[in-house]
Order: sequence, then C-alpha cells, then structure tokens
Amino acid sequence: MKHFRKIWDKEKKDFLIANKDVNRNELYERFCQKFGNVVTQTAFNNERSRVGAVIKKNPHKSTKRKPLYSEHLKGGLVKIKIAQPNVWISKSRWVYEKAHPEYVYSQEDCFYFLDGDTRNFAPENIALMKKKWQTLFQFFGGTVKGKPEITRLHILQARLRFSVLDKAEKANLTKVVSKGRVIAKEYNEKERIRGRQRYAELKAKKEAKKC
Repeated sequence: MKHFRKIWDKEKKDFLIANKDVNRNELYERFCQKFGNVVTQTAFNNERSRVGAVIKKNPHKSTKRKPLYSEHLKGGLVKIKIAQPNVWISKSRWVYEKAHPEYVYSQEDCFYFLDGDTRNFAPENIALMKKKWQTLFQFFGGTVKGKPEITRLHILQARLRFSVLDKAEKANLTKVVSKGRVIAKEYNEKERIRGRQRYAELKAKKEAKKC
C-alpha cells in the first residue's frame, strides 16, 4: 500500500470536497469502491480534515455556561438552572420550594399544576403530591383544567384513600387485584353486586328471547 500522502491527487481530493456532507463511514466505503482500498480509514479521515471536506460546526454557537436561573424545555416541562456548572430542576419544584421554605425534597414527590396549565407558575397553582398517590389521584378524576379547587380535592381524596389502605393493610384487611390494593370487604361486596346485576341482565335476555 502506498503512503497516504503520496496517493492524494486532485481527483481524489475533489471527490472528498464534493461529498463533504456524506457520513464519513459511508463516504469511506464509496471512496474504496471508486479508487480501491489505497488508504486506511484513519488516513482517509485525516485527509478529509486537511482539505476541509467536513461539515463545519456552527461558529456562532456559544460554549459559555448558561447563567443561574436560565430556563429551558425538557420533556415538555420547564427546567430552571439553580447551580453551576449544570444543575437543573423542574421550575414547578423550584417555585414550590421558594413558597415553602420548610419543605425538604424527596424523590417520592411530584408537583402538579392545579389548573392544568403547565406554564402557570403562580405559587398557589402548584401542589405537592406523592408519586404513590398518582393512581388513586387519576381514579378520583385527576387534574381538571381550569378548576384548581377540584384538582386539589382529588389530591386530598387520593391522600386520604392511600392512608386508609395503609392502615387496612396493617390490619390484614386488604387484597391485591389488577388495579392495585383494595379493602377486601368493600371489593367482595362490589363483586357480589356486579354478579347479581350480570345475572339479572342474562335472565332478562333469556326472557326476551322466549317472547
């Protein structure tokens, strides 16, 4: 194999420049198909850089760190920078912490916008909720857009129900079903009622067929 510096003629260099927007691995394969395996891929990549046949990075893009309290969107949520060099948290959490100085953050906590507007960062619009309450919160109706008082009620209902289930579980009064924990006595009674309703419906259908 010839030394890579001696094989680069005008045709090969023009080929590199004309295809500078092509991915380097793909371009190397094309190069070998056209000119043969005359250089290693490392040498090929070096020559691309040497003749300027690469996509230039945006020279206007700043590499400076963003200042404290800068904001950006991530996953549809607003994040705010609270410490250098790169510490970001949800703005909803930041607002809640500012409004409740006694609060100590836990990984089990999440924050809800009571009126359903994820851009309304008024302290009174942000409520704390435990992640373990979320299923019950949705069961009771979840967030109701434009009605923060109803959303807050659903959070309180979820919190109360979770507390009741915890106490019932300690007394061995719960059971686990597909939807999660339930109080066994309540669940069994509901199942009996559903069973009687299904039986009545089937009986009514049979009577209708006879007619």
